[in-house]
This record gives sequence, structure tokens and C-alpha cells, in this order.
Amino acid sequence: GSRAFFATAVDAGGYTAADLATLAGFHATAEKINALGGNTQSTMRPEGSTLFPPAEGQKPMQDAGGWGEAQQGVPAEWTHGDCEIDSIVASQFDWDVFEKHYVAARRPLLIRGGVRMSVSDKVKFTKEGLLDVAGSRKVR
Repeated sequence: GSRAFFATAVDAGGYTAADLATLAGFHATAEKINALGGNTQSTMRPEGSTLFPPAEGQKPMQDAGGWGEAQQGVPAEWTHGDCEIDSIVASQFDWDVFEKHYVAARRPLLIRGGVRMSVSDKVKFTKEGLLDVAGSRKVR
């Protein structure tokens, strides 16, 4: 019926409703949608960052600002594993890929190396700098 049609429909980015639910972390909803529609023609690529062209002269981890170091002074619940947000360097950015696989799918993307900052500003965004300013604050 019509529910199966909508469950299997693919948007301009190649995503089904179940794909979008999965990307948003609603796995139970994705399972229900799949149950309505059966097999889909989804072309979802969970690793969307691989769709961008290779980096030109930029290294993705030029300066991690202390974030890749041992997790001192950080509550254990903050360090639950790898980051789930895709990351690219600025030279890789392609508007069509971004619009189709991030904006339309409401996925976050971290773009590294896109802003030049003074040393005094840059230190504010290191792990140590943020812990100094707000490390004792609890976020609700």
C-alpha cells in the first residue's frame, strides 16, 4: 500500500526514511519503517566524508589542540569512544556533496582548517583552554 511506497521512497540524496532515522540515531524507528516497506533501494553511505575529494596540501590532524591526548580532567562519560561526526579538511569541501549528504540528511560535518586564528584565540579552543574556562561547569 501507500505506507510501503513511502517507506521505500528515496530522496534526491539517495536516502530512505529509514536511512534518515538511522542517521539521527532513531534505530527502533528505522526498524519499524523497514518492516513497513521491506527491501529498499537505499544508496545511503554512512561514511559521507569519503564522498569529498582528497585533501590538497592539508593534513586532517595538523594540531589536535590536545584532544587526542590522554583524557585527564574529563569525566569518563564524555569519553565513550570515537566521534560519530564526519570530519574533513577545508580543501576537501564540495558544496554539492555537503548539500546532498549533510544538509538534506541533517547530518553534522566538522570542517577543519577553514579559519585562521591568532595564537591567543586558538589556545581558547584547545582542550586545556576550554577546561580552564569551563571545566568545572555542568551542562544540563
